[in-house]
Amino acid sequence: MRSGGQSGRSSHAPRPGGHVPLRDLEQAVARLVTGGASNQETAVELFISVTAVQDHLTHIYARRGIRSRSEFAALLPEGLGMASGSGKKRGNGSRIN
Repeated sequence: MRSGGQSGRSSHAPRPGGHVPLRDLEQAVARLVTGGASNQETAVELFISVTAVQDHLTHIYARRGIRSRSEFAALLPEGLGMASGSGKKRGNGSRIN
């Protein structure tokens, strides 16, 4: 452990704009939810529990200062610090963005 209690992990260090980048699974949750998916639909799509979706959303909201789902849904992926157009394809051929 480094002095000052830091573990030395730099993968989630703040970017120059001040935002901590979202982890891969957080990005996937964010893309689905901002695309209109419910927590249940997001959980099914990503093979995780609804509680895990809620936890990821809570972390995203805290990192970005988001106070509500409607505020979150109004953000474009670029506003969340995610690359646009890099969504995965669903089994039915539609894109997850």
